[in-house]
Amino acid sequence: MDRLKSWWGKQSKWGKLFWLACAVAVVWLIFHYATSQEKLPIIPLSSAIELSQQDTFSEMLVETDTADDSRLTLTIATGVSTSVLDVDGKEAILNSGDEIMVSVGLLTLKDLQDMGFIMPETYSQSNETRTANAWLSILNSIILIGGLALLFWWLYGGFLMGKVRKYGKSKSDISFADIGGISEVKESLMEAVSFLRDRRYLQRVGAQIPRGILLEGAPGTGKTMLAKAVAREANVPFFYTSASEFHDMWVGLAARRIRKLFKEAGKETSVIFIDELDAVAHRRTVGQTDAGREWNHTLNQLLSEMDGFTPNTKILVLAATNRPEVLDPAILRPGRFDRRIIVPLPNQRDRYEILRIHARGKNLSADINFDALARQTAGLSGADLVAVLNEAAIIAGRERSEHIHMVHIGRAIDKVLVGTARKNLTLSNEEKRTFAYHEAGHALVSFFLPEADKVQRISILPHGQAGGFTRLAPEKEALVQTKTKLLSSITVLLGGRAAEEIAVGDITSGAQDDIKKANALAFEMVAHYGMGKKFGLRYCERNEVIGVKEISSEASDTIDAEIESILGECYDRAKAVVNAHKDELEKVASKLLEVEAMSGEEITRLLG
Repeated sequence: MDRLKSWWGKQSKWGKLFWLACAVAVVWLIFHYATSQEKLPIIPLSSAIELSQQDTFSEMLVETDTADDSRLTLTIATGVSTSVLDVDGKEAILNSGDEIMVSVGLLTLKDLQDMGFIMPETYSQSNETRTANAWLSILNSIILIGGLALLFWWLYGGFLMGKVRKYGKSKSDISFADIGGISEVKESLMEAVSFLRDRRYLQRVGAQIPRGILLEGAPGTGKTMLAKAVAREANVPFFYTSASEFHDMWVGLAARRIRKLFKEAGKETSVIFIDELDAVAHRRTVGQTDAGREWNHTLNQLLSEMDGFTPNTKILVLAATNRPEVLDPAILRPGRFDRRIIVPLPNQRDRYEILRIHARGKNLSADINFDALARQTAGLSGADLVAVLNEAAIIAGRERSEHIHMVHIGRAIDKVLVGTARKNLTLSNEEKRTFAYHEAGHALVSFFLPEADKVQRISILPHGQAGGFTRLAPEKEALVQTKTKLLSSITVLLGGRAAEEIAVGDITSGAQDDIKKANALAFEMVAHYGMGKKFGLRYCERNEVIGVKEISSEASDTIDAEIESILGECYDRAKAVVNAHKDELEKVASKLLEVEAMSGEEITRLLG
């Protein structure tokens, strides 16, 4: 009873009216069936015998009403019209197709025939009682009404909230101690935790609690984990949803879900985390379709809830996106998202901490070197590092090893970065030789260019769509890249094609990905970094992006010419390095053909 009272107290005014209407409908249905069942005239048995002798009946149904009583339901034959007195002495006019009832008690059909009753040509017998049929109809109707009620609740009750998940106080299983690195980001979010715990020290100096915090960063950098940590450390309810779950085929439902979410969260101090914010806060444009206008309506509702005429100051909104450039300016202004926190890819120290944290509970061997792993995994996100450790554990388990060794983690890094090794793929000797020279060219150019990233691992085993791969990592991570470093990176990318041309005497399609990356890097140098000779300090995008003016054809031609010049110079430089060290190229290629994969240390010993 207490649970029922609690449930009833949580219902809104319209919810209570709805459930009361359902209860009234069920009561009316039962009363209707109890009082309005069709009442057939009941005639004496003697009258029924007399009418049967006149061929009055065409059909007969024998029903067992109770354990000691049976009834006959008799149908008047076609073309017959007569009258008879019922058991109450009232005259009943009977026409073709009408039905009458006769109570026969415990008499059998044989007893009736002995008494002169003439059986109609068609008769049947049913063990189901008329009362049971009535209650069955009532039950079916109740089920129908209940199903409609559940459907209505799904559409305008539970369905209204979409897939919003609510976690109670301290129910989040993630704390800041479980997140490695990004100390500056955690420090900024700890301020938000302090706001939620105690806002009095802010109010004393006239400060206001931030309404919203936007986490920007590449996928896998830990934005969702940070939001969960905020909820746990602050010890407040935590609402989590993805922005895409607001949208639905029903017009207006997305905006209503947002209103419902903020109303529910606003009952007490709480955190709302909206993942992939760009799915609902995309920049508004004019001249859209009906679907586009619905999206605008949804965004307008979100803007109103965050900082409208009557904002709710009990709610802290956290949101995450990896596409901040497409967000509507109105959602980014102070008063809605007061803070924008960049969640970067982890640096070497951060990767070290992430690996140490997520290695807990794994049976590692003594040869595991987290410093070396942190250096080898430059550019990987936190999620990638977690995947690497998990893949290493799977590989070790598959090999029935009791511990995870460095070799397992090395193979796991390869799998995460370039895909699963295709060991069953049969390559011809000529293909293997070409792949060996191609990958050796990358390694050779990287080794002899002092400013280039250094080789961590090289392999001619096919992985994914690649015939082989060369994994590089910088000796020292830097926040900015010099022009010399960028040109060296392009030269290393083109080293494989240069080695093919010089050592094999022909070129292959295996350099496709290298050329794609080299072109992208050269474009950024010219169009983004102002490193072009003719394009100068202008900035533009190759393709039209929201909020960025499309470049002219003349500017595009200038950029293309600059890119071609950069690629040509770098390719000539790569060929010069290969030509100057042909003997070293042969050493690396021959060793690759022998062992198929080499580490950076092995290459250094071979070329040193």
